[in-house]
Amino acid sequence: MKVKTGLVSVDSTKYRIELDKLESYDLSLLDNWAYVNTNSGEHDEKEFKLRAKRIEGKGYSTKVLIEKNIKVSQDRTADCLVILMSSKLLESRYFEGITESNIKIVYDKLMSYNLFKCSLETFLKEGCLTDCDLKLDEYMNLDTFEHSVKVLKDLAKPSKTKDKGYRPFNDSDNKGIEFSKRESSAYKTNPFVKMYHKGIELKNKSKEFKNNHLSHLDTDNIARLETTVKNKTHFKSLGVNDTSLLSVLRLPGDTKKKIISQSLQSHLEGFTRIKTTAKNPNKMTPNETIICQGLIIAMEGANMTYESAESFMLLPIHNRTEKSRKKQQIKRIYLSQIKGQDLDKKVIKMNSFLRMLGVAV
Repeated sequence: MKVKTGLVSVDSTKYRIELDKLESYDLSLLDNWAYVNTNSGEHDEKEFKLRAKRIEGKGYSTKVLIEKNIKVSQDRTADCLVILMSSKLLESRYFEGITESNIKIVYDKLMSYNLFKCSLETFLKEGCLTDCDLKLDEYMNLDTFEHSVKVLKDLAKPSKTKDKGYRPFNDSDNKGIEFSKRESSAYKTNPFVKMYHKGIELKNKSKEFKNNHLSHLDTDNIARLETTVKNKTHFKSLGVNDTSLLSVLRLPGDTKKKIISQSLQSHLEGFTRIKTTAKNPNKMTPNETIICQGLIIAMEGANMTYESAESFMLLPIHNRTEKSRKKQQIKRIYLSQIKGQDLDKKVIKMNSFLRMLGVAV
C-alpha cells in the first residue's frame, strides 16, 4: 500500500501544560524534573533526555518529565508537565503525522500510561508546543533523491559558521542534507532544516518500529523534508500567534507548507553554478549560441525541464508566426546541443518535491 504524501503535518513536538491545569499526575514524576532558564524557557536537551521518564512502545518511546519554574507569560512562571511525543504514537498511521483528525489516538495512548489525567479539551486547548518538527513526505527513487540533495547543496548559502552552514551526509544508515543545528539560537533566521531518505532511515535506525507497524506500507522510496519551529517567539515570527496544540494542528495546509518552504529557502541563494556547455558550439551561429546558453542557464540554474525553459523563453513573443518559428529553432538547438547530456537526464529526474516549495521553478 502506498503512503499518502504531499501533506505537511507535525512529526514530533514537545508538549507543555501547567500542572495546575491537570486533574492529577503521577507523583513519581516529581523524581523526573528539570529546572528551566526562566528568561528563554529553554533547557539543555541532554538533561531532558537524561531526566525524563521513558515509556517504551514497540520500536519507539515517549519521554515525560516535570519542568520547574518555567516562564509561561511575561510576568509568571509555573511548574509544567512536558511530553516529548512523536507521530510514532500513531503506530500504523505514523506517516499521517499528528493531525487534528488523529490526535485522539495520541491522547488515548498517553492516558493509557496513567502518568497524568485531563480531559481531551484541556489537552488540546491548554497545552502549548515547542520544538515542533513539521514534515513533508514524497515518493522519489534514490537517483532523484540524490540529485535533489545535490541541487540543495549547489543552492546553499556559503557559510563558515556551523549554525548557518549545511552538512550533506551519506552514512550507511541514512543520507541527505541538513542546514543549521537543531539547538541553534539563531532559529528565526537560520532554522534547522533536514532532508533525508526516510526509506533508508526506517530500515536502519527504526527497523523494529517498521517491522511492527509499517509492514503493510511501501516505504522504500520515501524522502522527508522537515524543519523545527523552536518556541512561541519563532512561531510568532512565522505568523502563528496561538501555539496551543489545537491551534497548531488546525493551521491550514498552505500555512504549514509555507513554513517549511520559508525555512528551507532561508538557507538558499538562488542559482547553481553553470557548468554545462553545448555539445558542438562551433556548429552554431552567434544567435543560436545565445539561445543555447539561455536554455542551459534555465535548465541548470533554475532546474527547469526543457518544456518549462522553452515556454519561459517564448513568453515575451506574441506574434504567433514568429513564436512558432522561434519554438522550432529552440527545439532544434535543444535536440542537437543539450538532449541526452547529464544535465538533461538529471532535470528530467527532478520531481515536484522541491518545485512545489519554490526551490526549483
